[in-house]
Amino acid sequence: MRQAGAITNEADARRLSEYLLTIGVSTRVLRENDGWSVWVRDESQTDRAKDELAAFVANPTDPKYAAAAPLARSIQKVERAREERARRNLVDMREQWRRPALRRTPLVMLLIFASIGVTLLTNFARITPQEDERRAAFLERIWIAEPPLLGQDATLDAVAHGELWRLVTPILLHLDLMHLLFNMMWLYHLGKAIETIDGTWRFALLVAIIAITSNVMQFYYPNIEAALMAPPGTFRFIPKPWFGGMSGVVYGLFGYIWIRARRDPLSRYFMDDQTVLLMLVWFFVCLMGLVGPIANTAHGVGLVVGMAIGYAVAKWRLHMLRY
Repeated sequence: MRQAGAITNEADARRLSEYLLTIGVSTRVLRENDGWSVWVRDESQTDRAKDELAAFVANPTDPKYAAAAPLARSIQKVERAREERARRNLVDMREQWRRPALRRTPLVMLLIFASIGVTLLTNFARITPQEDERRAAFLERIWIAEPPLLGQDATLDAVAHGELWRLVTPILLHLDLMHLLFNMMWLYHLGKAIETIDGTWRFALLVAIIAITSNVMQFYYPNIEAALMAPPGTFRFIPKPWFGGMSGVVYGLFGYIWIRARRDPLSRYFMDDQTVLLMLVWFFVCLMGLVGPIANTAHGVGLVVGMAIGYAVAKWRLHMLRY
């Protein structure tokens, strides 16, 4: 702050301060030995504040000063409301990190434990009825759809008949150890930030939306990398239920944090450039088919949906702060 000048009478100093607020100059009035000083919060506006102070001293009874009071009080009320919202939005991270991980981020830990449990129980989604009939039957109910009849395409009839969990449960299946470890690492890294800042229920809703949209699109549009390489009009998508993994959700969480950090400066989210580069490079490495069969449609849809939700939330929050 920088001092614009001083006025001997407190009431006059506050009238001037209110008028300055209505013309976009935020000030603070402080008591001094020789009266009341007016301090400008934005130093680039000091000269303007000094000119207005000189005009006020020359004509303190100008009607414009009295007329500015109601508007100034309205502006102050809005500013106080903003500060209160910002205060409620703060999280004491020291207190958060003193709590065990299971209490800080219960849904993140539940998803990690469930993914490990389902993956090991189904032997990385390779269990057969000959090995264990019950575990194989359990696996069949985890896939998004039932196996298609010979010569027919797979459908979501089971979902339509009430097995709604199939829209989400493929995210718990992982097909090899590296697949599981990679996804769990990123789920913990990204998920704990969102669950800590936004809360468990909002995080649950975000995961559900990303999981359902990415799983459904992966089912109907598999092998997107082959479709991109094929001549136009020659590739036919055939619905396939045998896919799994948390990576579509991971890319959605990444996209959500990335956009929130860029579009909502009060969100407390942060995404460094190295992480953004790593995630995008890995996305295109997978899309080019350099690391074997990958659910690339789920990656892409998850990323877009997460970014879209992040943008919508950031825009809504900024709108609420203005009003």
